[in-house]
Amino acid sequence: YQVSLHVFVCICICYLNLFVKMVAVVLLTYLPTTSTDRYIFINQTKTWPQARAYCRLHHTDLTSVRNDTENGLIQQVVPGGQRAWIGLRRDTWRWWRSSKSSFRNWAAGHPLATTGNCAASVINATHLGKWVENHCDQKRHFMCDNSELFSS
Repeated sequence: YQVSLHVFVCICICYLNLFVKMVAVVLLTYLPTTSTDRYIFINQTKTWPQARAYCRLHHTDLTSVRNDTENGLIQQVVPGGQRAWIGLRRDTWRWWRSSKSSFRNWAAGHPLATTGNCAASVINATHLGKWVENHCDQKRHFMCDNSELFSS
């Protein structure tokens, strides 16, 4: 009776050990290694709706920016001289999560009332990390967000 109990305990420990190793492999494979892994620059040009559909299919959605720190991380990912769609759209300027945007990083004089309904982050010498609005049907590079894949 003691031998079978000992074998049972060993089997349970072995399976538990295997389970822990599998969980560790999954976490190491899919969790970002740096905070910039949350932001994915897509080196293709698409309209804002096409970019959003692409991000939803392959990642989570277009990137939302909640503060200066996140905006700085995006500046590290977007190549210089580029404009990249972010997940902000005019409807009282809401993020893709449908929450109102309280953080603002508009370039001087923006947003304008007539130039567009979708926001792009601009990485160039004039507007380093500032946002401008563009017509949603313009094709631009874009930023996808992976944050929902890693949060509980």
